[in-house]
Amino acid sequence: MTREADETLRFYEPDGTPLLEVPPLALLDSNPVDAIRIVNDQEGVRIGPKTGLSEWRGERFDTGWAIDVLHPRANPAC
Repeated sequence: MTREADETLRFYEPDGTPLLEVPPLALLDSNPVDAIRIVNDQEGVRIGPKTGLSEWRGERFDTGWAIDVLHPRANPAC
């Protein structure tokens, strides 16, 4: 990363290649909804009316468990 005289920042890959200011747009299928459904079916993803619902029932947050699960050095057996 460098800061130009006008205070703008320039970002680079480790090999020095400049990063684009805006990534290129993803190429979309002519019917992106069907394309997503096909990929979901191939991956076994099933989306239904309850997909976005939380399974939390109001129980207390278990901080110890969260650290054990999320922090790689908290559980040396893994």
